Amino acid sequence: MIRAGLSGLVAAVFAVRGRILTVVYGVLALGLAASHPLAPALAVSMVWGVMALHLAAPRAWLFLIPMGLPVLSFAPWTARVWVDEFDLLVLACLAGSGMAHWLVEQGRHQDPKCHALSRVEVPAMALTAVVALGALRGFLGPWPAQLDWTHGGYDNAVNALRVSKALLWVLALVPALKRAFSAAPSPTSTIVLAHALGLMLTCMFVLLERWQFPGLFEFTAWYRITGLFWEMHVGGAAIDGYLAMTIPLVWSLLALSRGATKRSLALLAGAVIVYVVVVTYSRSLMIALGVAFVVHLSTNVALRWRARLLGTLGVATAVLALANWTSLEFLVQRWKLAERDAEARMQH
Repeated sequence: MIRAGLSGLVAAVFAVRGRILTVVYGVLALGLAASHPLAPALAVSMVWGVMALHLAAPRAWLFLIPMGLPVLSFAPWTARVWVDEFDLLVLACLAGSGMAHWLVEQGRHQDPKCHALSRVEVPAMALTAVVALGALRGFLGPWPAQLDWTHGGYDNAVNALRVSKALLWVLALVPALKRAFSAAPSPTSTIVLAHALGLMLTCMFVLLERWQFPGLFEFTAWYRITGLFWEMHVGGAAIDGYLAMTIPLVWSLLALSRGATKRSLALLAGAVIVYVVVVTYSRSLMIALGVAFVVHLSTNVALRWRARLLGTLGVATAVLALANWTSLEFLVQRWKLAERDAEARMQH
């Protein structure tokens, strides 16, 4: 009885809060888009378009956000560091999803569990409070003499926004994610497809970067790719983490492709992915993908699935072996220095 009453009270509070936050998200998205330093009119149009799209497809954000995550950050061109184009997309999706929920989905039959207080939301609210306190602690630090959108250093107050907003976006999307998975059909296939497209876009920008600077098959140059993960400066954990989490998701799409055309495209995509992994020269990424590959093989008992996965990645690796694989001097040197680098990072 008490729990039911508490759940009803929380649901009512969340309903009012949801409408207010929808308006706040929309106003923030439009305001930040209007102040875009290069293309304000285009940015505002895109925000309106994303919000309107959700009225027709309330779960569009499940496709747009994973696909846009690795590529929607143009800070090297806009010099706007604290808020980038991906933040505009997330805000527009939050506003559009909220509009779709309150204007379109309210009249439809929904699972009552969608409005109940779940086990996910309780720790999510607690985590939100912790992140908010951490951000507040950061905002109480020293402020730059002139507040602008450019990078003012890692030790000023505005940097707290850049550090905390990723987790805040995840927590803000929890209600929409809960609604999406409480309705049929399951959005899992949409999410995996969106990640696959995002991965292909990342690979495309990496190929352009390699072609522009060291050369596609110049493996002796001490050059580490960044893609559009500009915050890494000269290579590092951003693109490594993205690839480590995304590539295992799309393995099944490559391995289960049917038909000669689809299999050919899968082999090509597999070769490109292996190439991108190699030119990161990231030891931790290679170890992570090796572990993930073993887990995939051990947890999927379908022999045909295993054979296709091994065949796809095997052919992709063979393609790179023919493309001057033996001259990866930089990669060999990085593995030789692994112990020294680990000790230095532990001391740091």
